[in-house]
Amino acid sequence: MLIRELILHHVGDGTVHQRGYALPLTQTPGIRLHPAGAEVEPAAGDLLLLSASAGGRFADVVPADLPEGTTVVLLVPTEAARLPIGRVVHALLSSRLQIIEAVIASGMRQPTVAVVARRSDELLLPQPYLARELEPAPGPDGEQRGVLARFLAESVLENLGQRARERELLAELGEAQDRQRAAERARGESEQLLEELATVKAERNALKTERNALRKRLGNVESSTTYRLASRLARGAGKVRRLVPRRSS
Repeated sequence: MLIRELILHHVGDGTVHQRGYALPLTQTPGIRLHPAGAEVEPAAGDLLLLSASAGGRFADVVPADLPEGTTVVLLVPTEAARLPIGRVVHALLSSRLQIIEAVIASGMRQPTVAVVARRSDELLLPQPYLARELEPAPGPDGEQRGVLARFLAESVLENLGQRARERELLAELGEAQDRQRAAERARGESEQLLEELATVKAERNALKTERNALRKRLGNVESSTTYRLASRLARGAGKVRRLVPRRSS
């Protein structure tokens, strides 16, 4: 939702005070604005447009002494899933502001959550999530009863959808865990094969080392004086045996 649409829905006949965020000129037509940064005390029915980083101190941004009927639109640049809910709620309730709506702001340079709160001594009903898309809910006791009926109906449907999504997530988690276990088994088998391959390589290298050592020892024997002398004697003995004729029986 555009910030302009959110402001027009909540400001009524009041004036918008821009503190920490200035509306683009394309979104200002039809809205009564104080200049950005102007130090003008808000009156009942006015709207304060505030901005605070998700990691900052919200209490330093939200005024603590707003008059009855003042509305605050707090812009927090962050993903909705990363909104620091506890600190936002604490800062607004500490200023006696009641949260009546929270939407994801569109048309922003980065993901932004817009939280709408109003200063009131009476208990206010939050704005139903689908209120802008649905026809007004009928109610015999007036608009407030219709809003409450819609709010409760949306809660039932949203809870149903949430439970269904949780079941889907649990199923996906189970499949992911099965894949992880299969991958771990495959990795274990692969590591075992690698260990066996390393053992074979080590044995082959040991055989090569033993073979080289044997060749070296043989080389040393053949080059020794004793081996050469024995070789010459062996060759001489062969010649003598050939010269001596065999005796006939």
